[in-house]
Amino acid sequence: MKPPKVSVLMPLYNTPSDHLKEAINSILSQTFSDFEYLIINDSPDNHELDKIVKSYDDQRIIYLKNPNNLGLEESTNKLIDQARGEYLAIFDHDDISLPNRLQKEVDYLDKHPKVGLVSAQFKVFGETNWISNNPVEDNEIKLELAKTSCVSHTSAMIRKSVLNKHNIRYEKKFFPAASYRLVTRLALVTDAHNLPDVLLHYRMDGSNTSLKHSKKRTAAREEIRLEYEEDMKSTQLKQIFKFDSVEVLGNSRNQDKGRYYKAKRGSETFFVKSGDHDYSSEFQFSKAVYAKDKKHFIEPVDFHKGDPNYFVARWNTGTDLDKYLKQKDASEKEKEAFLDDLYEISKVLWDLKIMHRDLTPRNFMVVGGRLVLVDFYWAVTSDYNKDDSARDSAQIIILHYLGEDYAAGLYKWDDAYSFVKIADYIFGEDKAKKHPLVEQIAKNIGKRVITPDPTAFYKFITEQSKHLARQSEQLILQQERITELEQQYLDILNSKSYKLGRKATAPYRAIKRQK
Repeated sequence: MKPPKVSVLMPLYNTPSDHLKEAINSILSQTFSDFEYLIINDSPDNHELDKIVKSYDDQRIIYLKNPNNLGLEESTNKLIDQARGEYLAIFDHDDISLPNRLQKEVDYLDKHPKVGLVSAQFKVFGETNWISNNPVEDNEIKLELAKTSCVSHTSAMIRKSVLNKHNIRYEKKFFPAASYRLVTRLALVTDAHNLPDVLLHYRMDGSNTSLKHSKKRTAAREEIRLEYEEDMKSTQLKQIFKFDSVEVLGNSRNQDKGRYYKAKRGSETFFVKSGDHDYSSEFQFSKAVYAKDKKHFIEPVDFHKGDPNYFVARWNTGTDLDKYLKQKDASEKEKEAFLDDLYEISKVLWDLKIMHRDLTPRNFMVVGGRLVLVDFYWAVTSDYNKDDSARDSAQIIILHYLGEDYAAGLYKWDDAYSFVKIADYIFGEDKAKKHPLVEQIAKNIGKRVITPDPTAFYKFITEQSKHLARQSEQLILQQERITELEQQYLDILNSKSYKLGRKATAPYRAIKRQK
């Protein structure tokens, strides 16, 4: 006998009688008729459900009953394994499918062979009422799935061949969010689509499993979301950069702002980072410094601007400076070599007018016994003789490295000051302060970010004082105006005419209050 085109799968568990009848009737009245209707009762002691299902005289219904309660995931997997249809229509036991649901979904899958998952919009009814607005196109769905579930599971239709090819089934460990897990796994291996039509009414009556186990569901969904995002990026990296393999580094999976990967292509190994930040400028900075000094900078390879963004560099086998100094008791000779490296790095940046505004030990690696600057996330270019972005947060500081000549001035955040702090971290503040290389770096602060001209400094202070004085004058005027208005209000309240008016209108106001 020819197998049906569609298998409708519906697990039951202590379903209210009237809800079950509505659900069954909505499937049996579909405009599309070439389907089998697999129903499994996972509440063995509930004989009322047996009576209801068996009361329908329809050859398309195939009724199963678990001898013991297996749970939603295992029960649905049993239905998947038994289903003969090319397409599987998922359906919850208390929802209502609109008459054209199956026809619309079958038509779409028939016309789009690359799509393995199709769903639709739905209308929520019961305790609350609203209509879904899930994204429609494949790329929109896959991006949104990294944030939240955006495919209605109970109105979904899936190609069974995709489930079998990739060994995808419902996983009990993700209860009560196993449906989100199934959808994210499908999204990694096939195209998905949400029809813009409302094809299902979703019942929200307070008894929903997702509501009963809301805390557990939230935790499971977050675990699924993180794993999906990780897998999606790995897949995307392979597609964009033709990598053979991609491995997530460390605990970057738990970082909100970015992740780091080790990727391979043939015999080559690469370091990749991803995030919301546009890495195009970082790629250009990395190219410029690497062309000038291949010892102290990483080799940039490629970048991708999109959602998400990627930066690819040649892999360097080494240790983060922070970890290196904490794990190993570096000798004075090693520390001296690090200061030499630090000075060479600062000179390259100086010559290219590149300013890294937030240098920390995390920005450096120890590779083959030398320091390598690996991060240009906060870098900008600047002509220090003109106003630039570094002046956005002007401050006054005292630099204890250089004495009174550089003690006061207009300070702008700059990598030179950061380099001095890195030197302190490596060598110890007391020793670094006396080191000639550190002093040379510190002098660059004077050239770049401190205005040693007392006239310029006095002008800055004067302008700030005038600005504060103007603000004070405005505040005084405002306060005087408020005091004046307060007095006018008090005068009105105390006036004879106001009191007479209140007395005359008292009866009217009493009637108005009664109304």
